Amino acid sequence: MIELAVIGGGPAGLTAALYAARAGRSVAVFEGSGFGGQITLSPLVENYPGLGAVSGMELGDRMYAQAEAAGAELTFSGVQRIERNTDGTFLLETEDGAIKPQQVWDVLRTQFGLPVQADLVLAWRRGIYVRRDGMNYSLFDGV
Repeated sequence: MIELAVIGGGPAGLTAALYAARAGRSVAVFEGSGFGGQITLSPLVENYPGLGAVSGMELGDRMYAQAEAAGAELTFSGVQRIERNTDGTFLLETEDGAIKPQQVWDVLRTQFGLPVQADLVLAWRRGIYVRRDGMNYSLFDGV
């Protein structure tokens, strides 16, 4: 059973998966359009301490490899629907089938600041919310 499903395979999603896997959680990342996110479009990234200058593609590849090495399952499959079950678990319908993780971290993908998955935005209206506190992402109820 997957304890944690991370939706979005950009830098935030891969970082969340890395830390969750290091903490011993069974974690799967669902990404429908390409791991690495928008950073992969950058020809030069110089603001990650300790890395020096790298291309965005190289940075994305490194993040992917590090999350995978930590034990995260990286799945090239988009999430089409999210529902919260009455027992507190979730139902995620992906392009590869349904899963029932215990927790969902929704690192919503954006395209130049605009959400690209309307179903995930609608999920927020059904009681699935994301609290962003610095680098922490978690679900909470209410406003």
